[in-house]
Amino acid sequence: MSLPTVSGAQIRGSTYHLNLPIPKVIQSLYPKHKSGVMRGSLRTSDPKEAQSRVGEQRAIFDRQVKEAQRLADRERILGTLGQEDRDLLAEIGGPERLLDTIRELRKEAALTLAGMGSGAALATEIESLPPHALRTLAQREEQEGQAALRTLTAETRRSKGVSRQLGKEPPAPPSGLDEGTVGIRELAEKFTEANGYTVQNKESVLHTVRRWIELHGDIPVEKWTRAHLDKFDEVLTKFPASTAASLRSLPLLKIIAKGQRENLPTISKKTRSRYSDHMKSLSKYALNQAGLISADPFAGYKPRGEKVKFSAGSVKETIPFTPAQVGKILDHVEKTDNEIIDRWLPLLAAYTGARREELGQLLGVVAEVVFET
Repeated sequence: MSLPTVSGAQIRGSTYHLNLPIPKVIQSLYPKHKSGVMRGSLRTSDPKEAQSRVGEQRAIFDRQVKEAQRLADRERILGTLGQEDRDLLAEIGGPERLLDTIRELRKEAALTLAGMGSGAALATEIESLPPHALRTLAQREEQEGQAALRTLTAETRRSKGVSRQLGKEPPAPPSGLDEGTVGIRELAEKFTEANGYTVQNKESVLHTVRRWIELHGDIPVEKWTRAHLDKFDEVLTKFPASTAASLRSLPLLKIIAKGQRENLPTISKKTRSRYSDHMKSLSKYALNQAGLISADPFAGYKPRGEKVKFSAGSVKETIPFTPAQVGKILDHVEKTDNEIIDRWLPLLAAYTGARREELGQLLGVVAEVVFET
C-alpha cells in the first residue's frame, strides 16, 4: 500500500523525505543546500508525523525570514542616521548596546539627583560654616548637579531617539526623573508610527529629520518657529542633487560647501518642497495629535521658488520694421479682401500699437475701422 502524499515531502520507498524550498532571503544560511531546496530523510513512514516535521521546518523558515527582514530594515534605517548618531553607536559598541546605555545613563542621573544637596549637609556636620557660605555652597552644588542632569538627560534622549529609529522602544524613565521635552526625533517616530508609514516613507521622513538636526540641532518642538523652517528651506536651495554616497554621508553644511566648490547642480523645488512638507506634517501632528504645541508655526508656509539665472545671451533681440517697410505693408493690406484677417491685423497693429498676442485675443468681427489722415 502506497503512502499518502505530504506537502513539502517526497516518498522514497517506505520513508518520507523532506523536499522544502528555502526562501531566497535566507538561502545564505544553508550553504549546503545549493539548489535552494532542503532535502533529507524525515525518518518516518507516518504521514501525520511527516506533516508535523515539515511544519516545524516551515516555522523555522518563517522565523528566519522575519529576522532577516528585520535586520534588512534596520540596515536601511541605519543608513538614514546622521554621522553623530553613527558615532554614538560606534562609541557604545553597536545598536545592541543602546538599551543598556539608556539604563546606565538613567542610573547615573538618578544618583546625581539623589546626591544633590548632600555636600552642603555634610559640610555642616564636619565644620561650622557661616550661613552665607552654606548658601553659596548649596547654590554651587545645585548648579553643578543641574548641569550634570541636563547633560545626562540630553544623552538619554539622544540614545532613545536612535533606539526608536532602529525599532527598539526604550522603557519608560523611572518616576521623578524628567528627561526633557520631546524633540524632532521622538516626534518623527510617533508620527510615522501613527500614520502607518512604510519603511521607505519612514526613511524619507527620517532623512529630513537628520538634515534638520544637522542645521538646527534637536531643538524642542515647542521652540520651533517659522524662521527655523525658512532658514532650512533657504539652506536647501544650495543642496546638491548628487546621490553619491561619499557626498550624502556628509553633514548638511559640508555637503553644500562641497557642492558649491564643485559647482554641482542643486535639487529642484519639487524635491526641496518634500523637506518642508515633512516638517509641516510633523508640526501639524504635534499640534493636533500629540498636543505638544498650541499653534502650528509652519501652517501655510510655502518654499521659495526656483532660482532662474538671467543670461543676456538667451534674450532674443527684436528688430523693428523701418518706416519704409511699414508703409509697404500698409499699402499691400489695403488691396486685400475686407473679410480676411490678413487685412485687419496689420492695420490694427499700426493704429493701436497692440502686440500680436493682444490682437490675437480680440473676439468678434471688426465691422468698420476709420483711419483719419
